[in-house]
Amino acid sequence: RGLHPNPPATRGRLLRRLHFDLRGLPPCIDEVNSFAADQQRGAYLRQVERLLSHPQFGEKWGRHWLDVIRFGESRGFERNEIILNAWPFRDYVIDSLNRDQPYDRFLVEQIAGDELDEVTEESLVASGFHHLGEDVAGQALDAV
Repeated sequence: RGLHPNPPATRGRLLRRLHFDLRGLPPCIDEVNSFAADQQRGAYLRQVERLLSHPQFGEKWGRHWLDVIRFGESRGFERNEIILNAWPFRDYVIDSLNRDQPYDRFLVEQIAGDELDEVTEESLVASGFHHLGEDVAGQALDAV
């Protein structure tokens, strides 16, 4: 059918893709120039490790988790009450991703963080998961 793969990406384009994927932001020109000049073996993997250790990694990927669980800093819908202390849970998600917390532990802390054998301040914050979505049930009860 005449289809052919694209040629390999330039180093600048490769770094740009990596930055958007892991940080959500483009690299600055100094980063592009530095990566283009680094011809040593493992230069790409060093960039991956550098970006994975950057705080913006957790911010970008934490947004996806917060969207999936329908996190909000307000109750939503008609009442739309502001939840004044929602930010610790948001920060918990970001910090968990940035320190590469195991996924099973991440889930257990959110589902039953207040029931663990060793309850910590962090696991209590994580259990706030149950209170930070839209208040659909409360809305339905008001209608009855």
